[in-house]
Amino acid sequence: MTLVNRLAQFADAASIGEIAIGAQLADVERVHGETFDMIVSNRRAWPRLLGLGDAELWVCRCRRVNLICLQTWQAEVQLPYADRPGCEAFPGEPTYEDVIGALDAAEVAWAPYPPLTLPGQMAVRADTSGVEFVFVCDDDAPPLLNSVSVPGDNHTCPSTAPIPSTPLTDSES
Repeated sequence: MTLVNRLAQFADAASIGEIAIGAQLADVERVHGETFDMIVSNRRAWPRLLGLGDAELWVCRCRRVNLICLQTWQAEVQLPYADRPGCEAFPGEPTYEDVIGALDAAEVAWAPYPPLTLPGQMAVRADTSGVEFVFVCDDDAPPLLNSVSVPGDNHTCPSTAPIPSTPLTDSES
């Protein structure tokens, strides 16, 4: 399977295995393995940006996934397997033509996405899942895929969420 085929599957379902908006972090880690902090600091407060390969997960205080972003701008992209721990490596930076071809072949309806189409970049959005593809545009080269994401669902963390495992200091609260 190629990277663009995996991305078309992601666009169709808005998930990779247990990795989905609304998933509990414990369920994601049970299937996909332990996540790692994307931002290294002494601050261990929630929400946090966690990673599985090149998949970034924004996780709130109640340990619920609120945003998924797949970074595809590197020479090699590591995506989690759908059904087990670990990641599969793919050549990165697919072209607009390759991505659109994979979406069309998988029968994933899409349209240009003006809110993320800015100078130097363009975007498309899968109609049913809301998955967004952002491409970097250079005059001398075809547009290259920079990232693929599915936005959160405007979750409001309940006040009964567990307290973070590391207490906050006065300067962090």
